Amino acid sequence: MKSTRMICGVVSVSLLVGLAIPAFPVAGATRQTTEQKQQMREGLQETVNELNLTDDQKTELKPIFDDAKSKRAAIMSDTSLSADDKKAKMQELRKDTRSKVDGVLTPEQRAQLKAKMEAAKEGQKKPN
Repeated sequence: MKSTRMICGVVSVSLLVGLAIPAFPVAGATRQTTEQKQQMREGLQETVNELNLTDDQKTELKPIFDDAKSKRAAIMSDTSLSADDKKAKMQELRKDTRSKVDGVLTPEQRAQLKAKMEAAKEGQKKPN
């Protein structure tokens, strides 16, 4: 049971980091508050739960997200890259990660995840 909870936690955080957070804030945007981050985590956890991932899927996703996390850290800490280069590399990383995740999910799960992510994007666009 602890293993399942840990994997769900890793998957949740990884999805959040790898797919839901933009690489750079939009000009003029304020930093997210702790409350906003918590709401994002809760929404992501809800999405993960709704996907009803099998234990095998969770096992397959963990290394994908671990790899994405380490690549993200490398990109962000690379002082030789300009902000535009970092943004481009992050977009490429998100696309690659999403492709790998889609390879693990069933067609139904992919559709669910896509719908949730589009709804989240729409929610971000709405003024507070």
